Amino acid sequence: MTEKERLEVIKHSYEVLQGLVKDLTERVKDAQEGVDTSAQNLIMGSLYGIDGTAERIKNVYVVMTYLHQGK
Repeated sequence: MTEKERLEVIKHSYEVLQGLVKDLTERVKDAQEGVDTSAQNLIMGSLYGIDGTAERIKNVYVVMTYLHQGK
């Protein structure tokens, strides 16, 4: 893999990671608002899918770690 290709993969991974962080932040914010209003259904709905988001963050990390080791 060329250096340019590596940079493109890292750039794409970074963009994906930014989106995941934004999504996770919104889910946590929604959950906190749910706690403030004692709405258990809102909390459960806000946290739904958080495992999938965490798995996607892990996958991006694995790719970035692999690319870094190739140096």
